[in-house]
Amino acid sequence: MTNFYNRIFTLLLLVAIQACFDKACYAQSIAKYPFFTYTFGGLSQYDIPKQVKLLTGLGYDGLAVEVTKAVDLERLEHYLQYSQEHPGFKVFSVFVRYNFDDAEADKDRWREVLKKIKKKDINLWFIFGPKRTGVTDNTLDSVLKVVNSVALVNKVQMTLYPHSLCYISSAEQAMPFVKRVGSPNVKLAVHLCHEVRAGNGARIGEVVKNVRQYIGAATIAGTDSVADFTSALKMDTTTIKPLDRGNYDVRIFLRALKVNRYKGPIGFINFKIAEKPEDYLDRSMRIWRKFKTEIL
Repeated sequence: MTNFYNRIFTLLLLVAIQACFDKACYAQSIAKYPFFTYTFGGLSQYDIPKQVKLLTGLGYDGLAVEVTKAVDLERLEHYLQYSQEHPGFKVFSVFVRYNFDDAEADKDRWREVLKKIKKKDINLWFIFGPKRTGVTDNTLDSVLKVVNSVALVNKVQMTLYPHSLCYISSAEQAMPFVKRVGSPNVKLAVHLCHEVRAGNGARIGEVVKNVRQYIGAATIAGTDSVADFTSALKMDTTTIKPLDRGNYDVRIFLRALKVNRYKGPIGFINFKIAEKPEDYLDRSMRIWRKFKTEIL
């Protein structure tokens, strides 16, 4: 009888150990892939406390904040202050745009951003605008090296952000620039919507494999397999949808990220989504949780 109870005790102990192990593995998985969205898609119509309450209530881990105009700097300050007061909410990145024909004050706004996010574990996302006469790869190389030198002083990770209809429109186009900077502080982003627009949706696994050493950020959205370029609005709405919309299988991209060992945050870009944020953000979070359980 004593041996029987010993066997039962051993079995229960093993079950408890396995449960703790599973719980630890689940927590580790959660930590690998924080999920955030952008300050787009109707969110900007709400004040920051309401945005944060909505997002945290639905399970989002934070935001990517746009600073492309002077007025955005003050708004960034409010986001940063709010994130300090609410530990469950994080500003993951701040994205700026460098348009070659802008005034110097606008082109140099990234300097003010770096001051504000200094030593805060917030990524600077850097977008180069459309091509202009006289602008060459050397021009971009010079700018990137200057920006990175200041980012290093401020202890801020920098990510080159490919954007459709701009000088750099895909991750593979971004890679040579990142390689020439030659700094581990400079990475690149892989955005599903911009890759689909670049014609890379069907070969997204190959794209991720080619740039895997340099990935610093990744974003998803519901999208159609082929972008509609008949108008700017069509381009946006066919490649940026809630995660339960579109005929492209987003899981293909997520599997490629996992296979190539990307374990960082993943963003949901919600640019110009016309539905109520409460609705599409809720539905997208439900889909994200399914994706994460199934793939990541």
